[in-house]
Amino acid sequence: VNKRLADKELEIVLTDAAKDFIVENGFDPMYGARPLKRYVQKTVETLAAKLILAGNINTGDDIVIDLVDGKLTARAAARAVEG
Repeated sequence: VNKRLADKELEIVLTDAAKDFIVENGFDPMYGARPLKRYVQKTVETLAAKLILAGNINTGDDIVIDLVDGKLTARAAARAVEG
């Protein structure tokens, strides 16, 4: 996903809580990690797309995916300047 967002200088960042939630809900013991990709597309990519389409993000921002009240959420955050 981040490769596709690189043109816009955007990057998706998952909090630890979001990662745990995605693994718990996207992993299927019968099929292994295969359903995980579909789950990420359905949740993370959709949240990121809605944020971008709403115009609530600027070039160079991070899209932070977090878990709030048991639901995944997306918000824009200015990327920390490395230096």
